[in-house]
Amino acid sequence: MTDYPHQSRTSAEKITIGLERISEAFRVSLWQQSKVIGISPLQIQILLFIESHSKAYATVTYLAREFHMTKPTISEAVKVLVTKEYLKKIPSEIDKRAFSLELSDRGKKAVEQAQGFSDPVLKSIRKHSPSEQAKFFVMLTRILGNLDTAGLITVQRSCRHCRFFKRDDIRGSDFCQHFDQYLLPRDIRVDCPEFEEG
Repeated sequence: MTDYPHQSRTSAEKITIGLERISEAFRVSLWQQSKVIGISPLQIQILLFIESHSKAYATVTYLAREFHMTKPTISEAVKVLVTKEYLKKIPSEIDKRAFSLELSDRGKKAVEQAQGFSDPVLKSIRKHSPSEQAKFFVMLTRILGNLDTAGLITVQRSCRHCRFFKRDDIRGSDFCQHFDQYLLPRDIRVDCPEFEEG
């Protein structure tokens, strides 16, 4: 927990408290959605993740890495989702013990219901000008990079961790080989669908 008595000392401490409050807003909104749908917040997060990522990431092993949890914890959550027919197991053609996960029709409906959980934060951000949003985004990506370096973020699918990412030191610019274009700070992705580990 953040040291509240010292929050007024510096801007950095005030920002840290603010980010913690935003995180709380996400948790409350996700919990409200979970009560409506009838599954846990973690199970909703699993459905949302599978819906928005490729089949390669839809495994218990990867989900455990993504959510920084043990495989048994994720396995239990997945087991419930399969039993309640939100998810389907797709057996691997290579390893009969392995499987990937896929949303069922019921799972897709649950995702449609749950996707709005981040809307309150999104609407608040959209009230700020594009230039303010751009500055905040640059700072946010740097913070995420620092947290990754510190080992607190276990999975990164951002540009700087991708095999397509190159730094052009002559131009002082970032370059994406996948899209064959230079990247402005606003172009950097936090979770890229085309990401391939470098």
